[in-house]
Amino acid sequence: MSFCTRLLNSRAFDTQKSIIYALKKRAIGAFFIVILVSLFILWYNICAMKTDKNELLVLMGAPGAGKGTFARLLRQHCEFNYIETGAILREMPADSEIGRLIARGDFVPDKYLFDLMQSRITPDRDVLLDGFPRTLAQAKWLVDTYADKFNVHVIYLNVPHDVILERLHRRLNAGSTRADDNDATVVQHRLDKFNETTMPAIDWLRTAGGIHFSDVDVSADAAEDNFVNILATLD
Repeated sequence: MSFCTRLLNSRAFDTQKSIIYALKKRAIGAFFIVILVSLFILWYNICAMKTDKNELLVLMGAPGAGKGTFARLLRQHCEFNYIETGAILREMPADSEIGRLIARGDFVPDKYLFDLMQSRITPDRDVLLDGFPRTLAQAKWLVDTYADKFNVHVIYLNVPHDVILERLHRRLNAGSTRADDNDATVVQHRLDKFNETTMPAIDWLRTAGGIHFSDVDVSADAAEDNFVNILATLD
């Protein structure tokens, strides 16, 4: 074989090696690109799973904390499936068992409330709850039933006791038409029930897993000032 032939064969071999090397580099590069894209898709899907759930916003607080007022303001900002258990229950006939419980300021049995919640809460809409839960058993039921279906956010409307009393006295003197608002004895009974029964539920929810909890000061006189504090927890 002549020198020229050997040289050509050698160059051809070197060229072949260069092509194979280049192809290998491209293959390795393509492989890593596929891995990176796959990881990105996996990350995106995980994030989508985390944020794909609708919101379940729960307003909790003592009588006079302003749950109804802040629920109204929230509904002006966002569209909610609004469930105000107190208003629903007050629609019951006054001579019914539920009506008599409400008039005395007592709590309605859990079984009735659980059925009411399940009939009204649907996972295809954001939900705003006002007046539920009120007991530790109800709080645990809410988390167990809905924490995997919604982004549950409990907002505790924190107001000092003396401010609550002042607000309720104003409501009483103004002649409220609510059966549980127009009698001083009933109002005090509601406050006692809140401290004895609902505060333990709130304290449990502070550290409950799978939900978000916010303690918001709403003791200012102007509802708009308090509402700013609430909105800050929703950012």
